[in-house]
Amino acid sequence: MNKQHHFLFAALVAAVFAAPAYADHEGMLAAISDMDPAALVREAESEGPAERALAKAVAGSWMRHDPAITFELADAASREADPALKSAGFRALMSLCLRRGEFAAAAVAGRDAAALQPLDASEAQALTFVEALVGVPPTRLLSGGAGRAPIARDLAGLMRADIKVGAESVAAILDTGANFSTINETSARRLGLRMLESTVSVGSSSRDAVASRLGVAERLSFAGSDFSNVVFIVLPDTDLSFANGAYTIDAILGMPVFLEMKHIEVAKVDGREVFAFGDEAAEVEAAERNILFSAMSPMAQLSIDVTGQPVRLSMLLDSGAQKTSFEGAFAKDAAALLDGAETVSSTRGGAGGMVTSDTTKRLATASVTLGGKAVTLENVDVHVDDDDASHGILGLDVLKDGFVIDWDAGVVVAH
Repeated sequence: MNKQHHFLFAALVAAVFAAPAYADHEGMLAAISDMDPAALVREAESEGPAERALAKAVAGSWMRHDPAITFELADAASREADPALKSAGFRALMSLCLRRGEFAAAAVAGRDAAALQPLDASEAQALTFVEALVGVPPTRLLSGGAGRAPIARDLAGLMRADIKVGAESVAAILDTGANFSTINETSARRLGLRMLESTVSVGSSSRDAVASRLGVAERLSFAGSDFSNVVFIVLPDTDLSFANGAYTIDAILGMPVFLEMKHIEVAKVDGREVFAFGDEAAEVEAAERNILFSAMSPMAQLSIDVTGQPVRLSMLLDSGAQKTSFEGAFAKDAAALLDGAETVSSTRGGAGGMVTSDTTKRLATASVTLGGKAVTLENVDVHVDDDDASHGILGLDVLKDGFVIDWDAGVVVAH
């Protein structure tokens, strides 16, 4: 559901390097900021063994989340001498440990990064969030591992399906753009979530921070499978209510659960739309990796033609967004496409309300290519005043006919 649910991406990637870099390592730092594995390895080729090891480990952490890459990255970050690169390594380690659900290790890595370079406001917010989860075990699949659930489309065109905690159930938005599951206070009480003592804040597109608490479903059921220790961001009901109550959200199911499913699909079966996972989902045939991970955020790697040249885009793969939109990095890297674009007023929703911008550029058409498939979109907004490090949000309009994702292979294929 846009900004409020991928705040950790903004915190851990948008400001990867706030301090000036050593001149000799500027190429590596830029490649890390851009999440460009090929450029990172290439830039490190002329560096020393410590830099090459760090580049290999950081690039690997964007693709994998196994214990071996965790050890490799921790070792490489510890051996690096340049404070800027060392800090980058610890920030990448924080991101990786967060994705693995190892919150104590993530907090240590974040503090190590902060000791080398001061954290900005968003990074400090992310570290506080991670520290609040220390002691909470990782989300894990307990039983099942395969299933299907019928999808209901809500008023915003988003996918909802029932989740169950104990004897109580709630319709949740299925949101790959959500770093963590989210729920309103009323539903959290009804489902009997175990509330943590810490109070945290999460970023939003409509204000700098939204006060929230954290709750844990020690056992959550979905489509015949059970998952343990599912963390929920618990927000006031009013922060998940829009258009004077005409559109409300009770719950959102986020990435920790989807990662445990390993393999997911949205497709039509007998004329009905279903969400499938495990062996119930279609297999992804051999395909080139087109997903990188930043913390919990899956970043789709796609391209767009700019004056006859393909430009690489890295966009949040967000099944909780109805429409694709571009952000400040796109305005920089694909500036030629904005020539003659209409300037409009746009309104976006997020936790805490709506935000309006009068500087949005609107592209009449935009054709993007994902996994070899070209999709032409109409009336696509470019939020030029948004300084996120990603190029934007890849929404359901690109995936309108369904999709298959293999998280371990790092592949998304649009039907």
